[in-house]
Amino acid sequence: MAHSGHDQSATDPTRPHFYAHVVRTLATRLARRAAAPAVLALLLVTVIPLGAGAASATSARWAAKCDANVRSRPTTSSTKLETIRAGTVVTIAAKVAGGAYASPCKTSVSGSTWLAITAIGSHTVSSLFGVRSVYAAGALFSPLPGSTVGPIEGIDVSRWQGRIDFGRVRAAGIQFVIAKATEGRYYTDDAYLRNRAGAFGAKLAFTAYHFARPDASRADATLEADHFVAVASIRHGMLVPVLDLESHGTLGSLSLQRWVRTWLGRVYSRTGVRAMIYTNPDFWLRYMGDTRWFADNGYRVLWIANWRVDSPAIPGVNWGGHGWGFWQYTNCGVVPGVTHCLDRDRLNGSTLDAFRI
Repeated sequence: MAHSGHDQSATDPTRPHFYAHVVRTLATRLARRAAAPAVLALLLVTVIPLGAGAASATSARWAAKCDANVRSRPTTSSTKLETIRAGTVVTIAAKVAGGAYASPCKTSVSGSTWLAITAIGSHTVSSLFGVRSVYAAGALFSPLPGSTVGPIEGIDVSRWQGRIDFGRVRAAGIQFVIAKATEGRYYTDDAYLRNRAGAFGAKLAFTAYHFARPDASRADATLEADHFVAVASIRHGMLVPVLDLESHGTLGSLSLQRWVRTWLGRVYSRTGVRAMIYTNPDFWLRYMGDTRWFADNGYRVLWIANWRVDSPAIPGVNWGGHGWGFWQYTNCGVVPGVTHCLDRDRLNGSTLDAFRI
């Protein structure tokens, strides 16, 4: 949308749409590649909101009622990573629907609801296993009293939102802001510095994004990356920066993949930071060949745009098994302190610290 945070500036082409067939298309493609039916089953895992609606509260801390196996995926056929002993406290990002299980736990329990675990005791899953989430059978755990917290909400903005009262934004419960800095080789969003200062002043977590305008001209990706680095002023404590990928120019899939690798590599070489990728499921399928190369080569943070759904469809084989990091769930949300409607975003997890530089 022209007035959303991800405006497309002077040329303003049509925003990508999110078709209902995306999940079916992704399922079909992955099923053809699958070595076993379990792969397709994993693709169809869906997030089950805890409470009412997609924006419902998440119970952050649960305790094991008995010994429970931790697995790489929400199915008993996946790799067992560890056994959690009874009484161990874990941090939960979500409930997900997965494969059926049955287990003795004081009494016999069964079900198909799994817990997506982000920390075991005082250790993050990332530090233990190198992934964002692991899974355990939900019936083997119970929530700790008083452990319910709300999801971490954010917004992404650009000049289209005009002047923003970030103090009111913070008071409304927003915790992070992602602002447009640049587009293509030369364009700079004229509200970026104001938005950056306002977000920092309100003590909101913050980062910048670059709207990619890929083309086949010499050194285009490098020049766009240099322009972004010069404007964004990336520094310690910010959230990881963003490559906004929703325009392919005239590039085919392999050429676009090379362009993206070059842009990301240039930003990494100049800042030491591996940027996250913003995209939508349909774009990644159509123009990036549904590749999982980026997820497998250090670019684990996906910011997925998928509007008006209960949970986002994740391309690239569930982003290489890492799932989504940020989810843009609407392109026209309302937030106090912002005059126009804007993109609303949500964090996958209970803390922003894992996404900071």
